[in-house]
Amino acid sequence: MQRLLFFAFYVFALVSVSAQTDSISIVAAAIKHNVAAINSRFASGTTEQGFGFVVGERDGILYLVTAGHVVMEEGADPGKENASKISIVFCENDLTYTASVRRATIQPFDFALLEMPKPSGYVWKADCLGSNPKANLKVGYIGRANDCYVPTDPTRGYINRVSLDRLFVDFNRLSRGTSGAPLIGPNGIIGMIISADQQANEEVLTIDRLRNEVTNEGKNSFRFGVKKGNFVVPEPTTPPIGADKNLVKVEGGKFKMGCIESRDGKCNEDETPAHEVSIKSFYLGKYEVTNTEYVEFLNAIAKEIKLDANLAYVSYKDRTIFDLFCLGKKGGCPNSGYIERIEYNPQLASNPFKIVPGYEQHPVVMVTMYGAQSYCNWLSTKTGKTYRLPTEAEWEFAARGGIKSKGYTYSGSNDWDEVSWSLDNSANLTHEIRLKDPNELGLYDMSGNVWEWCKDWYSKDYYKTSPANDPQGPPPPPSPTYKVLRGGAFGQVFGLNRNATRYSYDPNVPSGYFGFRVARNGE
Repeated sequence: MQRLLFFAFYVFALVSVSAQTDSISIVAAAIKHNVAAINSRFASGTTEQGFGFVVGERDGILYLVTAGHVVMEEGADPGKENASKISIVFCENDLTYTASVRRATIQPFDFALLEMPKPSGYVWKADCLGSNPKANLKVGYIGRANDCYVPTDPTRGYINRVSLDRLFVDFNRLSRGTSGAPLIGPNGIIGMIISADQQANEEVLTIDRLRNEVTNEGKNSFRFGVKKGNFVVPEPTTPPIGADKNLVKVEGGKFKMGCIESRDGKCNEDETPAHEVSIKSFYLGKYEVTNTEYVEFLNAIAKEIKLDANLAYVSYKDRTIFDLFCLGKKGGCPNSGYIERIEYNPQLASNPFKIVPGYEQHPVVMVTMYGAQSYCNWLSTKTGKTYRLPTEAEWEFAARGGIKSKGYTYSGSNDWDEVSWSLDNSANLTHEIRLKDPNELGLYDMSGNVWEWCKDWYSKDYYKTSPANDPQGPPPPPSPTYKVLRGGAFGQVFGLNRNATRYSYDPNVPSGYFGFRVARNGE
């Protein structure tokens, strides 16, 4: 439903007179998933209402911000100011959850940081933040008195004045019960409303002040979120990865392949020696192939596949391509796939495979190397263009940012948490694509989320003899028996998500940690 709303707002943006107003609608639809109504009950028996929104996640805990007075009772006995019960209801979820106060204050900033266990299936949309704005910018918000209302003209407001930590906003009409709601500008959340008195110059804490308060001036270890930069061109769904808009052209060039300790940290034996490699231009998928894309493939070939005796392993053209590990297990399985078979015999139904709701945009897992290769072949037939898996050298060149490389340890940053899902921040689960920052080329999840199959056979000593121009890997078996995977995964420590890390596995064996992205020659 969120994606449909997102698309509806986009269509509206194309025909509306005011581009700025349209942008606010698009942002609101995109981030509503993060916003929650808050109801607080105090020991005195009094209650308070407001709103809040998710700004961080770590180790299975969600962190929300709201106005301090929503969860603190002024005048209460010392030590008893915090609410005795805080109920949370997300705007796109009718279920009620309970949160607790991690930190709260009313002076000098009316601010509170709440924490709560992450609900099953909830995915925080991290790329929701905008830049600090200027005066006269038109703004909106989400939330009024337990109603996830999104104002439209003429009920939106304008920024009247900007100070170091606060924005002052004139709203035509602002309902009570909106304290803690996100203030929305054309490019994301730009602050948090801390007063909702239906007066001019309503106070809003700036996004930078919120960041400082949430992270305790950088002392807290979880990340505050990232800036999207532009919500005006939405992606309501992910089109088939073969669509040109979902490919990045990687311009050819030279780079040092392998591990250099000053760049990559401690080197493993199979990552050395570092050696100069030239790569021709090619195209690479912006994202890892998703469940949505792979289930289209499975349904397209359903009449040609076979299942093993346990009705789990999917074979196609005499190769195992996929494992229905979660068959019959409600809601999917951690560390496993989220594609299910809904017909006893897939050959008797036109669309026998489906995705567990909520996991459409997660990378497909439980796919063998031959399953990834078969997908590329099918996509080639469907589009008339030749798709394939990237070589190991192409993969590393792209992960390092190609000719735009800044020499990062991870793909796009030296801070693994900015660009990578690992065991340290993933709750040991896959995450929706493109929630982390992209690298220099605009590629997402090259570090972490899932290991990605490459075209090459694996050899521990290959770097000692690798050719200098477009290496294709060692010769096929019987010498090597494993295929290369790169990038690390959600279930490993972040050090395995380095650009230099190599991994290998039997190409016939699926895993809940393995996925892939497609490549195409640089025509």
